[in-house]
Amino acid sequence: MNKPITIYEVDEIQKVVNFLTAEKTIDSIQENSGTSTIYIDSTVLLEGRKDIHLTSGLYIKIGTKNYKTSNVVKDRSFNIEAEGISEDSAWSLALEFRPGSLSEVDSLLINAAKKPEEQWKQFPLLWMIIDSTNKRNSNFAPPVDFEYNLKLAMINTTEKEYKVNDRLENNFKPTIKPYVDLIVCALRSVYFSSVFHFEEEDLLDYSEFFRYFYGSSDKEKMVFDSITDAIEIEMPLKFKQQYSCIPDLLLGIGYYFDDNDLMQSRADYVPDDPATETSIEMDDNGDLIETQPDNYVGVNLYIDNDDLVY
Repeated sequence: MNKPITIYEVDEIQKVVNFLTAEKTIDSIQENSGTSTIYIDSTVLLEGRKDIHLTSGLYIKIGTKNYKTSNVVKDRSFNIEAEGISEDSAWSLALEFRPGSLSEVDSLLINAAKKPEEQWKQFPLLWMIIDSTNKRNSNFAPPVDFEYNLKLAMINTTEKEYKVNDRLENNFKPTIKPYVDLIVCALRSVYFSSVFHFEEEDLLDYSEFFRYFYGSSDKEKMVFDSITDAIEIEMPLKFKQQYSCIPDLLLGIGYYFDDNDLMQSRADYVPDDPATETSIEMDDNGDLIETQPDNYVGVNLYIDNDDLVY
């Protein structure tokens, strides 16, 4: 019997971050006067109809350290200010995730600031803001379970002496905004389509707020005690119903790319034409397998201006 299960917003956003920060291999490293050129086989951070690549200004993590990238060459290499990195190391996008109230996250950053050599580990930071305005609305029909007022802040350290234009050119444009775009695209991506529900009119339904001087040690401080800039995001995010086992009519959804077309094999409805009928069975090893008639008609999907079309 298929039983709905409770899902938690924080857990699902954490899964998105984990996906974006998956480790990747290093091909080789060339050092020159304190700068390391890291050679890799791909700079892709998120695959789709239009792949999103690593760009100069984003941060990567090697071991326990975060490094700001420069001179990124698409699908070839990037530079960081470091020496002595082993070619056996793995690299990943650097993105720290902290859910909580303002007081919780601010306390964490204040404690980190007491150890300057440790503070860099907290940034770039994706803060999932938990407060009284994050309401759940469960007045929806399947497949939507509930809608959640998602509030995020993408935060990075900055220089205290920076003026607004300095922060825009050195922090928002190369670092904070590309992180925001990546996160929003990941939420909408096919990789999480079994969790998040977007209708056509929802695709651009979110707000961004540029917060200069998000944190500062002077009277212009807005939120944190740490010296930071941020972009806040507000999005009404719909979560799909999740089940303890496969629902009768939501069977075996899988995706793959074929000549840049997004292909889907599915049986999420009972068709009138038997040629489109499929079934899911469990084999002796406990694996789910899909069976279909010889004249099975597949479903071809593609992404058009951020819309999923089939």
